Amino acid sequence: MTPPSPQPLSSLRVSYHAVTRYVQRILGVTVAGNWQTEKERAQAHAEEVCSTIDELRALIWTPGVEWAVSRGFPNVCNGQFLAAVSQPAGVITTICEPYHREQHRMRVLSDRELRSKRTQLQRRLNRRPAATEASAHAAALAED
Repeated sequence: MTPPSPQPLSSLRVSYHAVTRYVQRILGVTVAGNWQTEKERAQAHAEEVCSTIDELRALIWTPGVEWAVSRGFPNVCNGQFLAAVSQPAGVITTICEPYHREQHRMRVLSDRELRSKRTQLQRRLNRRPAATEASAHAAALAED
């Protein structure tokens, strides 16, 4: 009698909901319908993209994601998608689009903007005495 073949780790660690969201949000395919269970929904979405649930789980459960989940991260972003992880079980519960930061670049100010900025800074300095002037004034009062 042979023991049953072990399931791959990815099938134990990626929920059906995550598979559905991967197909919808990352692959861009949405299937309309009314399903009784999340497994049926995931199966319908997998069939729509000509794949199986296990193949999609293998796409989600990459070595980098596995490493991050094993270290206890609550969210994992690999550039393609953002995965929410249920800890301490380490199960990927949903998939979202990756977070992209805007890159702010330094802007070169024109002469007019530089004059305005210089005036603004000068007014600010005139309103508040410099730290050295304030400390010298306080020291003079303390001696009296």
